[in-house]
Amino acid sequence: MMLCALSENRTATPPPKHTPLTHTHTRTHTHTHSNSPSPGVQIALGVHKQNFPKARHVQAKLPIVNKQPSKRNVRLPVPRRRTWQMHSSPPCQALLQAPSNVPADKANTAIELVEYTLSLVVTHRPDSWSFEHVPHKGVRAALVRFKEERPDLCDFAVVDFADYGVAQNRRRLIAGNPPLIAAFLLKTDARPCIREILPHLPTGLHLMNHTTNTPLKGGGYRKLEPHEHMRSVEHDPAYTVMASAAHHWTDESGTKLRAVAVEEAAALQGFPPSFNMDGVTAVARRRGVGNAVPVEA
Repeated sequence: MMLCALSENRTATPPPKHTPLTHTHTRTHTHTHSNSPSPGVQIALGVHKQNFPKARHVQAKLPIVNKQPSKRNVRLPVPRRRTWQMHSSPPCQALLQAPSNVPADKANTAIELVEYTLSLVVTHRPDSWSFEHVPHKGVRAALVRFKEERPDLCDFAVVDFADYGVAQNRRRLIAGNPPLIAAFLLKTDARPCIREILPHLPTGLHLMNHTTNTPLKGGGYRKLEPHEHMRSVEHDPAYTVMASAAHHWTDESGTKLRAVAVEEAAALQGFPPSFNMDGVTAVARRRGVGNAVPVEA
C-alpha cells in the first residue's frame, strides 16, 4: 500500500510551504494506491475518515507493467483550480530489514515505488509536496538523481525527529519542495523527554527496546545487558515507535513491567488525545501509529 494525501487549500492564496498537511483551512483527499485489495488499506482509510469526515477517500490500484509499478497512465484525483499539497509515504518495511534477509525483488520494488512517487511530482505538479521514508541507500540514491534532474522541485535531508520537538529518536529521510525542506530544517527545538509527553508514568520508570544483542567487530554478537538498551523516562526521548511490536516499561533493574500501550505510542508520535481509532484492533492501531509521520513535525 502507498498512501498519497492530497490537501486542497480553500483560500485564494497558496498556503505557507511549511504548513501542516491537514488544518482548519484545508480539505484532504486521501488517495491510496495498492497492488491488490487489502484489509490494511480499508482500516487505514476508515480511521482517517473517522477523524476527517469531510475528506474524500479514494482507493485505486497501482498500474503494473512486468510486475513493477508503471509511471504510465497515472492520474490522481487532484484538486482543480486550487492550490494543493501532496504527501507520500511509500512502504518501507522491506528496506528496514538487513539486506541478507530481504529478497532482491522486494527491495527493488520498494525503490521502484519511491521513483514512482517522485514521478507523480513531475506529472501532477502540486503546489507543495512532501515525502517521508527510511534513509536507505537506494532511497537516497533515487532522491539524489531526482534533485540533480529537478533542483527546482526537490530537496531532501536525513533528520532525527527528536531534534524537531518529537519525544522519540526517529531517523528518517524527508523530501519536498526546496522552500518546504528549508523551513522544516529551521524548526530545530529542544529534545523533549518521555515524561513531558506522558506525565502519568510512575517515577523511576525506564523504557526498554527490542535490541538484545550487538555485533562484534570480529564477527558474531554480544548479548546486551539490560541497562544498555534502556532509557530514563525523566531524561531521555523514547526509542523509535515501531509498527511491528511494542517497547516495554521496566523498573531500574530492567525487569519488564508492561508493554507500551498503543495510546502512549500515539502520544509519542504526536497524535492528540482526541484522535479516534475506535473499532480497530490493537494490532492494527499499533501498526498505523508506528507507520505514521510524527504529527508535531
